Amino acid sequence: MPKLTPRTRRVLLRVAAVIVIAAVAVLFVIALVRGWDRVQEYDVAVDWSWPTSLVIFALAVASSGLLWWRVLARVAPEIETPWWEAVRSHLGGWVVRYIPGVGSLLYKIRWAEDRGYSRLDAFVAFTYENVFLQLASIVGGGAVLVAVIGLDFFAGNIVVVVLVGLLVVAMLVALSRPVMERVLSFLATRRFRERVEAVRLIPTGRSLVFVIEYLVPRVINGGGVILIAIALFGLEGNDLLLVAAAYTVAGALGILAVFVPSGLGVREGSFVLLLTAGGIDPVDAVVLAVVARFVSTLADLLVAAGYGLLTLAHRKATRA
Repeated sequence: MPKLTPRTRRVLLRVAAVIVIAAVAVLFVIALVRGWDRVQEYDVAVDWSWPTSLVIFALAVASSGLLWWRVLARVAPEIETPWWEAVRSHLGGWVVRYIPGVGSLLYKIRWAEDRGYSRLDAFVAFTYENVFLQLASIVGGGAVLVAVIGLDFFAGNIVVVVLVGLLVVAMLVALSRPVMERVLSFLATRRFRERVEAVRLIPTGRSLVFVIEYLVPRVINGGGVILIAIALFGLEGNDLLLVAAAYTVAGALGILAVFVPSGLGVREGSFVLLLTAGGIDPVDAVVLAVVARFVSTLADLLVAAGYGLLTLAHRKATRA
């Protein structure tokens, strides 16, 4: 196969970028239109909570970007990356997640290679990031649900409890360095034909601290959906804790549905199930799920704008 010239590579990269941007834009517009159509079904009026929650949802994504920077620094400490550049990559990965399955991973691997990281570094950090996020969401949100809903719901849904419990146990076991080394090496060998060096692995104790840190963006997200719940239905007290915890757990389940753009449908279904189990009226639960999805989708416009501004700053700094 003939070797591509630098000019040809640049042209192909630009064409690929245009295709990716177009695909993301189309999928985003489809999600937005469908979301608005569903909002209209319930004749919900736009109020103060929408723009406020929109900003909060976007801030949650940015805070996750800072954690991505910290995880990457632990995996490859010999490479120094400015925090804002890591946040930029996370915002970009967040936007392309509308391409289901591998959008974010491919984007972050490409970005990491441009910054001097290896593909393996990016893959290891990305895997850690998702394990930390899922544990923080499911364990943290699940603990609040147990406290608010009580044990009766979980006793009556033993299959769900067993499946979620097995998932949590598997993730906790995966945090240990021996297990993580085997799992990552297996995945990396199949994907990159390389093994993961032990030096790239995060110590178990530090991994547990990361799980706690990943509660921060979950709490911020919970604050956004709480504002919407207050504005729509005037909920208060334990009901607000229920809304925040259910949204967190449902978001984690949506992420696990990797072949669905942005967990569309999976997150809403889980959210409604948990809310109704906690005593929220089923119709109110559906309305809240629909509005929260629509507002969080709008928040992605703010995320994309942040990515654009940081990209412009990056290009100016590169040319200087």
